[in-house]
Amino acid sequence: MPNPELDAMIEATSMGGFWRTEQQRQELDRLLDTFLETWDQRRNAPDSPKRRLRPLDKATLLATLARKRDEDRGFRTTRAAAFMQAVASGFTMDFLVMTWLLVFGDAHVDSIDFAYRHEATFEMTVVLRWDDDARITFASNDVYDVAALRHMGILKIGHRPVLDGFSAMLLG
Repeated sequence: MPNPELDAMIEATSMGGFWRTEQQRQELDRLLDTFLETWDQRRNAPDSPKRRLRPLDKATLLATLARKRDEDRGFRTTRAAAFMQAVASGFTMDFLVMTWLLVFGDAHVDSIDFAYRHEATFEMTVVLRWDDDARITFASNDVYDVAALRHMGILKIGHRPVLDGFSAMLLG
């Protein structure tokens, strides 16, 4: 079934080439549904900072993407495009929740622990923090989640390392 809001978001975030066919757009719709289920699971977990993970449904998700896309007009990339690129990147759903919190939830990267052994193991744990010191932890053993790091801002402040934010990569 056509979804004009979703179609407009795909086109506005320069992801139309990625979700070109009706079958691909249905897959995107399914991915977003799965993301929302994972969001609810994380929100209802005992260690969840519930005030930071408010209820989220598809209409709110699409409205947030549209609002942020419009707020970012004039910039080379948008926060909506950053999230849509994360969806297209094949991150695990838990790391999509992490991405949403970095892009739209005012969270900051507090720590990243990473272990990799060639053809043997991969483990990555990311802890997000808010200014009020609330924290949430995301862990993955899926090597494709490491792609999230290339979207993060990497800088130094006073010779101290900072990984922060989540930005869209320039396309085309």
